Amino acid sequence: MREIKSRVLTSNEAISFVRDLRNYEIKKLLSEANLRAYLFERYQVQNPSKIKTTFMWRSLKELQMAPIDLEHYSQILLTLQEDPDHEMLTDYCLNMVHDEIYTAIESLI
Repeated sequence: MREIKSRVLTSNEAISFVRDLRNYEIKKLLSEANLRAYLFERYQVQNPSKIKTTFMWRSLKELQMAPIDLEHYSQILLTLQEDPDHEMLTDYCLNMVHDEIYTAIESLI
């Protein structure tokens, strides 16, 4: 995963940064142990069934292949393009990524 440099990014660089961060987080969840730990830590879900886990992975893989939702990430994208000081932006972006992941799997939790 790339680090954000302290400079203004082009539109394509900002989109690429958000997509790379989202896909990195999704890739981590494609392991059974990581998915179980994530579900327990964030949503207090213990031992999801094998079927639910399989459907969650399918949803996550579909999300990983989809282009990023420009509307969902619009504030981050604008900030990356306008403000070279991105100190807290990565955490905010991670929160938005996890909101999108939750939306993809919420019906299975």
